[in-house]
Amino acid sequence: MKSRSTKSRSMKSRSTKGLIGFLLLLIIAGSSYLLGWSELLTVKKIEITGTASQSIVKRELSKNNLNLELDMKLARVDLRAIERVTGDLDWLATANVNRSWLNRSITVEVVEKIAVAKAVDSTLKTVNFDNQGKLFAPTSAKQLALSLKLPLVTSKSNDQGQLSAVAKFLQELPDESQPLIDDLIGISIGDSGFINMQSKVGNREIFINWGAPSEIPQKSEVLQALFDLPENKKAKRFDLSLPDSPVVS
Repeated sequence: MKSRSTKSRSMKSRSTKGLIGFLLLLIIAGSSYLLGWSELLTVKKIEITGTASQSIVKRELSKNNLNLELDMKLARVDLRAIERVTGDLDWLATANVNRSWLNRSITVEVVEKIAVAKAVDSTLKTVNFDNQGKLFAPTSAKQLALSLKLPLVTSKSNDQGQLSAVAKFLQELPDESQPLIDDLIGISIGDSGFINMQSKVGNREIFINWGAPSEIPQKSEVLQALFDLPENKKAKRFDLSLPDSPVVS
């Protein structure tokens, strides 16, 4: 009797496990269908925020076979690929892509780079400098409009080496000198590699010879000390090419 009872319980246990396994398989299959094929989880809203030039972003995605369309399967939207393509656009500072299962939406959040100066390269194309000294081509409507008003970085040849030197200079300029960029009138670089800046301190236009784009933090510290001296309140020219022996006039 005990043997039959034990065998019966064993059969019931196997039957229960089999049923549980079947139900789990059914749930997985149903979930896969729901995510990948069902019309219940399709894209109902697409947003590109942070720029008024959404069409440019969409065009770049389309070039890479990443077309965002309403009613496409939500699970099949390749977020990583979209983020990679938008992140590679040099006129954007950041790009993030999010999927909302609840709202059935895809959101591409971008931040445009903000230029502080512009230059014309050797191919006669306009390039912009952001406040980190990175070069990019103005692309959005906002950037193109701003580019018309930006101070110009000038050089005799406008070759990439000279533009890169100015970019390096802007990258190394410390926060204490940021007001000079905010009120920038122009920057020039000569064949010697010396960088000259025209800017404002209050209502006073000043000219700064930074010399070669090296020791910029030290030169900036010297410049701030010179600004603080009472006898320099009306000075307009500051030569920092030799930071240990600056010249003021």
